[in-house]
Amino acid sequence: MDIEVSTEKNEADVKFVGEGYTFLNLLRTVLIEDDRVDIATYDVDPHTFDKATLYVKAKERPMDVLNDATSKIISQCNEFKKVFSKKAKL
Repeated sequence: MDIEVSTEKNEADVKFVGEGYTFLNLLRTVLIEDDRVDIATYDVDPHTFDKATLYVKAKERPMDVLNDATSKIISQCNEFKKVFSKKAKL
């Protein structure tokens, strides 16, 4: 995955190369659950499906909000792995 970030005041555009709907939908979902986020949306290039742009407008620095969202996703994945490993007896 490769990303390009551009920010202006409380807005950020993050361009992803090598990512499509799956990751961006998860990230957007976590972002819109955050009270600091006014807008979180993404657009995927319909010709390649592996180039996407995430737009975030927040009440605080959008890069801080994005960092918190990624930390939350990692925490959720770790919790799932723990529960799954226990149930699957791994």
